[in-house]
Amino acid sequence: MKKIIFILVGLSLVAVGIFFIAPVGSVKKGEIAFVALPDKYVAYDEAVEFVDVRKLDINIHSQSYWFFNRSLWKLFANNPHERSFAGISTENWFQKWSFFKSKLIERANASGLNAQSLQLSLNKIEPKETDHKALLPIAAYACKNGRSDIWIIVCKWEYANPRAEKDGKKIFHGMGHVAIWALNASSQRVYGYAQCR
Repeated sequence: MKKIIFILVGLSLVAVGIFFIAPVGSVKKGEIAFVALPDKYVAYDEAVEFVDVRKLDINIHSQSYWFFNRSLWKLFANNPHERSFAGISTENWFQKWSFFKSKLIERANASGLNAQSLQLSLNKIEPKETDHKALLPIAAYACKNGRSDIWIIVCKWEYANPRAEKDGKKIFHGMGHVAIWALNASSQRVYGYAQCR
């Protein structure tokens, strides 16, 4: 009898765990339409028109930082949209950050989303111009964590220093890496973070 009770309790805990950590909603990675740039090496001032800002029916219903990170990676990394920005150079990257940040906020406002909370969320993760890591925000998705609104922000990144010089001219890296944040839209608390290394 004790063994049966132990098994039932164990199964109940597993079921409760799945409920509290599983992302819910009708959208799965394969069902999210990601539109790539028409050309991997398009100029950054043209690429900015392809930033992605929208609301998605995704609820990452979890308090687990580890599970949040795993979900962010599975849902938003290595898709055609983020990969297509890999050709954007780290040259003058902080200027590009500001340019792309403004476009994301503009798109959020035009889409009827909470542009002010997106701006605060971008401010939260904004790097310093002197940082060694160049960041470029390319997407922002309004999602849920339980009943809380969250912003999922996707950035490209690369080390900011030029990789070499050729004929006296610096050669800069393309932003081939991706970093993804999930932030509470009201408090800007970071719920999760994932990046490639």
